[in-house]
Amino acid sequence: MSFLGEFRQRRREAAKLVKAAKAKAKEEARQDAKLKRKAQKEQAKADKREQKHQHKLEIKAAADEVRRMEKLNKKELKLDNRALKRAEKLRKARAKDEKKALAAKHRYQMKMAEKVLEQQRSHGFSKDKAKSWIGGGRLLVPVLVPLAYRAITAVQRRNQEVEAKKFGVSGSDVARFQGYGAPLRARIEATRESLKELGRSGTPGTDGFIKDANSRLNVMEDAIASAEKMTPDQRRRAHQSLTAELDGLDRQIISELGV
Repeated sequence: MSFLGEFRQRRREAAKLVKAAKAKAKEEARQDAKLKRKAQKEQAKADKREQKHQHKLEIKAAADEVRRMEKLNKKELKLDNRALKRAEKLRKARAKDEKKALAAKHRYQMKMAEKVLEQQRSHGFSKDKAKSWIGGGRLLVPVLVPLAYRAITAVQRRNQEVEAKKFGVSGSDVARFQGYGAPLRARIEATRESLKELGRSGTPGTDGFIKDANSRLNVMEDAIASAEKMTPDQRRRAHQSLTAELDGLDRQIISELGV
């Protein structure tokens, strides 16, 4: 064989060897890739199993925590219920004690009130005594105040009747007015009624007198209102002057009526 033929033969053999090597390398690469893909799949499955396992562990831990909290809440609720029951029991006991104390206080007040009433029946009752009993018997205020108030009111009405009689009017007439000049206001009201009666009588020539008398009464009412702000001595003198003027006016009305 010639040199050229031998060279060609060697080159063909070398090409075959290269081709075989490439095929082998390709096959090895394919096998490696296959193994690698298989390993990746196995790793993915393992990771997935691990995730599921961790998820189960987390769920279990959460469930355990929930059960623990529920158990703790039940325990706390039980303790709270016990505390509430104890508090309610104490409240009822206090209410019962307060009720007993109030009943005892009321019985004591009633006994003392009976003693006071007995003293009132035996020694009499006055405005000053009522005030002194109210000031000294603070424990008996719920029982004695209505009694003392009625007594003071009765004394005031009696004094009012006496004062009203001085002005020729009744206590009920005076009660319709207020202030120091109430008796005078009641008398002015009575005088106006007398003037109305004079007007209804039809006596000739009395219209001018009635008009003038009403004007004088209006002035007197203004004077009474002013006297309310005076000192006691000034007010007493003003009331005396007004009383004298009313006396004179009443005499004139009686004269006009022909009585």
